[in-house]
Amino acid sequence: MNSNITQEAIEVARSASKYYALIKDIHSCFQVKVSDGFRSYSKSVDLNYYDRRTLSLFFALLTVSDNTYNIFSDFNITFDDAFMEVFSSYDIDNNEHKKDVTLEEIDDNFHSYFEPMLDTLSKKYKLIIPEVIAYNLLADDCCFSNVVRVLVSKLAAESSPLSGGKLKDYLFDEASRKIEQYFESHPEIEEEISAKEKDKVKELFPFFGILGNNDEDTMTGLGEFLTNQQFRGHPVIGREQEIRTVLKSLMMRSVLLLGPSGVGKTALVEEIAYLIQQKEVPSRLLDKKIFMLDASSLIAGTKYRGAFEEKINVILKKLDNDPNIILFIDEICNMKGLGATEGSPQDFFNIFKPYLSRSNRPIQMIGTTTTEEYQKYLADDAAIRRRFAPVTLGEPDDKSLSHILDASVKKYQDILHVDFSFDTDSQQEIFDILIQGSKKRSYNDVQYNPSLVLSILEMAFSNALYYDRESVNIDDVKEAVMSCERIYESSRERMVSQLSSISNTKQYVKGKIAPFSTRQ
Repeated sequence: MNSNITQEAIEVARSASKYYALIKDIHSCFQVKVSDGFRSYSKSVDLNYYDRRTLSLFFALLTVSDNTYNIFSDFNITFDDAFMEVFSSYDIDNNEHKKDVTLEEIDDNFHSYFEPMLDTLSKKYKLIIPEVIAYNLLADDCCFSNVVRVLVSKLAAESSPLSGGKLKDYLFDEASRKIEQYFESHPEIEEEISAKEKDKVKELFPFFGILGNNDEDTMTGLGEFLTNQQFRGHPVIGREQEIRTVLKSLMMRSVLLLGPSGVGKTALVEEIAYLIQQKEVPSRLLDKKIFMLDASSLIAGTKYRGAFEEKINVILKKLDNDPNIILFIDEICNMKGLGATEGSPQDFFNIFKPYLSRSNRPIQMIGTTTTEEYQKYLADDAAIRRRFAPVTLGEPDDKSLSHILDASVKKYQDILHVDFSFDTDSQQEIFDILIQGSKKRSYNDVQYNPSLVLSILEMAFSNALYYDRESVNIDDVKEAVMSCERIYESSRERMVSQLSSISNTKQYVKGKIAPFSTRQ
């Protein structure tokens, strides 16, 4: 058995082996609540041997470990309530149906079922204590059945204002605290465990010790590779010059895309990922992979000391081992100050700066942010200015916008199976009205084109779907215009008047048609 499994965790597993021997032959149908989308009702679910092994661990945590017993008790969850909820036919007080369990049977169950479970967890966590086992019983991605999650949610909802989700978070915090205390008291054990496990541990939970290896799955949960996505054609139309500038900058440096909200900064990065997929980039970039970092996953579970740094180390190690990965961070200004603590200025940027500028294989990054946020948070940092090549994106011109709308119509028709019911001339006239009218937006609006004009087009398709039509007609477009409060009301009314001169050249109707009416 691995050295990072505590004796207390082994005692829990042995106790679970006894409970499993007691309950494995007791027939029980567990009542769970399910929903079919319209109503909720109770359903009986037969327990399989996998469920019983999970329940056995849960019962052991409620009786053997003092700390987990206290935690569950704080949520008014006790052994008696949990046991009788599942095995109501089993009389605990009178020991009805109780059978003698031999030491040999307990040993067999331990070696067959629960010792392998501990070994599996030991490959995921740096230290196995009862709180880690308890957390895993409630975690969505755990290696156990979901019977305990259902049971805890039911008992907590009935007896406590706190939910099962709150209990899971509490267990995580408590496990983090106890492991931190343990290693502070036994630094030699932490060094021994880290040295022994370093070569074989693939992916460990934040704070408990991310030791990761070179496998791609060490990045799992921290984001996704855009170059692995399936795109329906080009994500961006009419940005050839900007794309060329970004590709040239990526030959040597990291890139910072600047521009107001809605001009397509994120879409441009997706376009570069698409071009890499299609092998339409210079040879130096053919093997590049763009990894989009999820900032929320980066900060999740970093309450305790060292957790944030361990996640960053996983990313840095992966980037260091694979120089073809380009790290993409949307809204990169949000990373300013991330990870800094009282007395320690080591935030995200301070950790990454040396790696961005080193002469031997610097890591590459693409960031996006608005011009205002850049001036407010990053422009005064000379080190960041040196490491990033800025590329500014403005609103596309009218011709490019028209191409974007045309490509978007084809994409929406393909995805939604709803036709855009206009001939070529009428369609172009609609595009011109939307493009010119969207320029008369409210003074405090922060969304720019193409995002603004695309939102009107999307709403037109939504209207057709809502009225159960097979095609978008002019009333759908007019209703979409009138619902766009970002544009001045007088401009919206003028656009509707202009659109009224365009007739529906097709009418594919399979359901109801609601008459269009402007807002009062």
